[in-house]
Amino acid sequence: MNTNIFISGLILSIFLIAGCSSDKVKIPVPEKYVELNHALTDGMITFPGTSMVKYLHPENRYPNGSLVDGLAVLGISATYIDSPHHIDENMGNISTWPLSSLVNLPVTVIKLREGTRVFDVKDFENVDVKGKAVLLLTHQDRLFGKPEYIKNAPYLTGDAAAYLVKKGAKLVGIDSVLIDNPDAPDASIPAHETLLRSNVVVAEDMTNIASVVGRDAYLTAVPPRTPTTSFPVRIFAAIYR
Repeated sequence: MNTNIFISGLILSIFLIAGCSSDKVKIPVPEKYVELNHALTDGMITFPGTSMVKYLHPENRYPNGSLVDGLAVLGISATYIDSPHHIDENMGNISTWPLSSLVNLPVTVIKLREGTRVFDVKDFENVDVKGKAVLLLTHQDRLFGKPEYIKNAPYLTGDAAAYLVKKGAKLVGIDSVLIDNPDAPDASIPAHETLLRSNVVVAEDMTNIASVVGRDAYLTAVPPRTPTTSFPVRIFAAIYR
């Protein structure tokens, strides 16, 4: 797929304004869509002590058969994105993310090197990340929902986060519990600090990243417009070949 993917919407608008029939414009159609998220389920635990999902299910339906139900959920449950407000009360929350940071982002996947749990600067050298969703493939998602999930979890270094900012990444996602080291003795979160202060979206607890390796994939991760610092999101990729 070429750059026409990005401007197809603009081309369509121009043709319609000019009075041309839309059937004269060919809009690219994905080969398939791939889920990159964990489904929210009642009682699920993502990060012990800071995540919670409770399904609110009324006992009875209305006389017309309809049912009004809902969820009580903490923001870092299942697969979610963070906002700058997550690390700074004076910065924007989830509702302030522009759609340009969340929709139709070209994907590049970086695999975790054998024998390490760390993504560092050298993993991204000679990789084009400008304007892209950079997905960190660790396979830690195989342990999601188990106690082992948060043990020795892979993470991104602060230096690598700074490198990704410098090179223009728009979103950085990982299929592990946190993008930072959950075992840091001082509880520091340099990757969060660096990325979010530079308005780079952080996505955590992703899954199925391996399915987009080597594919012409474009990621979308749009949450509701909430006032929260983080919120679960149905991240998916459109595959064009």
